[in-house]
Amino acid sequence: MTRSSLLLLLFLAGTACVSSNISGDIDLRSDKDKIERTILSKYPLGTDLETIKQYLTKKGVREEMSKYPSSDNTLIKAYAGSVTSLYELWFPVTVDVTMFFRFDHNKRLIDIWVTKDTDAL
Repeated sequence: MTRSSLLLLLFLAGTACVSSNISGDIDLRSDKDKIERTILSKYPLGTDLETIKQYLTKKGVREEMSKYPSSDNTLIKAYAGSVTSLYELWFPVTVDVTMFFRFDHNKRLIDIWVTKDTDAL
């Protein structure tokens, strides 16, 4: 392997391809806790449901809304995007990032969480 090929391979290994509907707002390469803190800094607990829905609509984020069967709480599941990178220099791995917003019976934000699901291509 030539030196330039090795340098190119190392560069690509450290590079991640981000496909995000919320680009500019949240770095999907960040860990889940940092993404949650970023969301809460923009939309603190107590934010109303319509404000969150407007934000997601403006960003073109796919969302699903549902009700908890045993309460009046509402849940929004929003697909934020994905990050693809090379794992240990061998094969590409895609991480899908999903955000969850939970609202109380008054339609006020009471909780958020983020999941990251990993798939090898």
